[in-house]
Amino acid sequence: MRDDTTDLAIMAQALELFSQYSTTMPIPTALVFLTVAINPGIAKVEVERRLGLSYSSGSRHILVLTKEGDAVRLGHAGHDLIFTDTDLLDRRSKRCFLTKKGKALKAQLTTVLERYKHYAR
Repeated sequence: MRDDTTDLAIMAQALELFSQYSTTMPIPTALVFLTVAINPGIAKVEVERRLGLSYSSGSRHILVLTKEGDAVRLGHAGHDLIFTDTDLLDRRSKRCFLTKKGKALKAQLTTVLERYKHYAR
């Protein structure tokens, strides 16, 4: 039978997977990743709207998740979990997608959740 402790254990394992990329990754950055993983090709402005992020805050969280990262501010490359591409219908807009590493992290997170699904019965 599933209880609150099991739910917390699932959440802890998911957070541990994020900590493999950064032990100091802010929760909003992880939420940006999850939003892109759930909605491949989502517009950058839609990620910001859904998470209640300002334009500049959303840009920073997305930038840290890209390969290039925020080298100017942080002094190192990003996590290479997502990439952005110009929207073909609106060249002013950017769309967000998972990289190969991002897809691997999504698969790991899904495995953690699948492992505990049988407790829900």
